[in-house]
Amino acid sequence: MKATFLHIRDFVAERREKGLPSLRSELKWTALLLFGITALSLLLAPEGEDLDYQFAEEDGFATVLSSFTLAVAAAFAFVCLSIRSIRSIDDRKPTRMWGLFALGFAFLSIDEVFQIHEQIGWFLHDHVDSGPFRNWNDVVVIGYGLIAIPLVWTVLPDFLKQKKMPELLALGFLFYVAHTLTDSFVEYATTTSILIEESFKLACNLLIAIGVYSALKDELRQRSIGSNSIDRVGGRQTPRVIGARQDRDAEDHESRQNEKPNRKTHPGSKLI
Repeated sequence: MKATFLHIRDFVAERREKGLPSLRSELKWTALLLFGITALSLLLAPEGEDLDYQFAEEDGFATVLSSFTLAVAAAFAFVCLSIRSIRSIDDRKPTRMWGLFALGFAFLSIDEVFQIHEQIGWFLHDHVDSGPFRNWNDVVVIGYGLIAIPLVWTVLPDFLKQKKMPELLALGFLFYVAHTLTDSFVEYATTTSILIEESFKLACNLLIAIGVYSALKDELRQRSIGSNSIDRVGGRQTPRVIGARQDRDAEDHESRQNEKPNRKTHPGSKLI
């Protein structure tokens, strides 16, 4: 616990000293994709249906894309996990984080398609009163967030070492909170409230996918650098580096052999 707080302190100090990373490109793509998906969903509304059809229905275009972005985030996290798994043992600490992210995002993607939290909510609705909440579906979604917080806390030191992902996922979490509050406390859903609520969810998922992608680019860049230099962690070397060093050693040995004087022909040589 104390070590985690120290990592948070160091992270805040570093961000304060160097400033927040530039997220202009990531936020631009998030806004463009969100606008494009929203516009396309409105245009694809069936004739005679409300404009929010693709948002309100669980099999709508917006819901499918929301599931797809989470699946993409899970795939990116799995690639990061694979990259870390093939590194030296001492350099594989973040594998737990990437494994957790891959499983978590994959589950949320499946939940979107198969309506897992809705089915849990319907079951609870038949047996337990939802109290101040509109329905049990909202309570289950809030529960997902409450479960995610302690899980992320367990990998927080590795999470904070990423360059842009902490800020992007934090923004995504804010949109998740906004989506959940809108869904929970708007008693009578309207076309406007549904569009706002689902747009918040799409923004959350897009920021997650883009955030994990930014971390994947960093992992690939580090792997590319590591493949051309000695891996200092654990004193290991990549096969490419080992082969190159062996070639250089062989050339140096041959060069030293050629530099030795020939005792039979050298005029100043004599045997002792």
